[in-house]
Amino acid sequence: MELKQCLDSRILLLDGGTGTLLQARGLKSGESPERWNVERREEMVAIHRAYYEAGADLVLANTFGANRLKLRNCPYSVEEVVTAAVDNLRAARDQAGRGWLGLDVGPTGRLMAPMGELDFDQAVDAFSQVIRAGVRAGVDAVVIETMTDLHELKAAVLAARECCDLPVLATAAFGENGRLLTGGDGAALVSLLEGLGVSALGLNCGAGPLQLSATVGGLLELASVPVIFKPNAGMPRPEPDGTVRYDIDEDAFARAVAEMVRKGVRVAGGCCGTTPEHIARLHAACGEWKPAAGSAKGQIWISSGAQALDVSAVDLREIAAIAVPEDPDDLLDEVFDRQDEGEPLLRLDFSESGLDPLEAVEAVQEVSRLPLWLEGAEAARLERALRRCNGKAMVTVPAGEDGLPQLLGRYGGVAWEAESGALTDYRRTQGTK
Repeated sequence: MELKQCLDSRILLLDGGTGTLLQARGLKSGESPERWNVERREEMVAIHRAYYEAGADLVLANTFGANRLKLRNCPYSVEEVVTAAVDNLRAARDQAGRGWLGLDVGPTGRLMAPMGELDFDQAVDAFSQVIRAGVRAGVDAVVIETMTDLHELKAAVLAARECCDLPVLATAAFGENGRLLTGGDGAALVSLLEGLGVSALGLNCGAGPLQLSATVGGLLELASVPVIFKPNAGMPRPEPDGTVRYDIDEDAFARAVAEMVRKGVRVAGGCCGTTPEHIARLHAACGEWKPAAGSAKGQIWISSGAQALDVSAVDLREIAAIAVPEDPDDLLDEVFDRQDEGEPLLRLDFSESGLDPLEAVEAVQEVSRLPLWLEGAEAARLERALRRCNGKAMVTVPAGEDGLPQLLGRYGGVAWEAESGALTDYRRTQGTK
């Protein structure tokens, strides 16, 4: 059975923590876990095999930090680290006689501009290097994990989409408050990731299954694609001897995660603190269940990096456009006025402006959390803005315009036809590569 078919026909189990097991085997503080792919291969094979034998269907290679921005103190190249990691994973799979190979893609460890110095295209390039290496090594899926910034998550998903046609699973690390470190909520995550056409989306890390149950429950209400739940082994508790223990045992973990599977989660596993025993108990609790039937939700989302808006519930003809001026500072004055007036989104009209749409979008998103509606510019002018914007935008598409729908299919977005008022939610599966 192909992995994509599995997502539709049964519960897909992921593995648990890798760092936890490496530390138990002697990984030192500050040591790069990725070095073990080359230097301690037998131990990596044993760890992966234990997860396959516990019931995990998709086990992840030890490549969470294998991007060049994190490997600066590692003596091996990205290609060497990733190739060795996937070879170890394949050996474990072959020994266990079951399962698929997943490429684990974690954050760069750098803050994205404007909060930090990492440019969006630089992030895409760093992720692309890892993913190309994983594809060459023969992985079955790309799994993007532990993202706390939706802009960086977009960069990683775009890199995967532009490098391969493999299934892409993507998760973010939410806090107990149901938000990401950079402020994004569940609706913004769903809007972005469904627009980019991921195979499954959800959350990992952040907290334990009890603390995150409300957040994953919210994703189940919003998402039209399979939802992933991969929490920690409860909440960490420091011990007097310097070790860390988690506050629920394997059985309690399995019961809590299985309860969310019963409510509709279709991809489940564990993160920090979890072991093959956690996955074995989870497999015993729900591994043979049939998934709840998925359903397409009726919302038509657009979003910023912090919040989403269902535009099908808004009287869009009542939203006055901002005639974009030539000076970005003048544009921001207009934006502040609209925010003070309580507008639900910002409608930017470039038809009389020579200002680069990308410059305008980046300036606005530095000061505003509102989703964007762009119009008055042809596809060639809007492409970079749609690619790099933090979120999923709406675009006014004139009758007979072909270029803009293609861009919306590629980068995710909603088309609004001025004459009819019709809305079309373009997703990756509708668009072109």
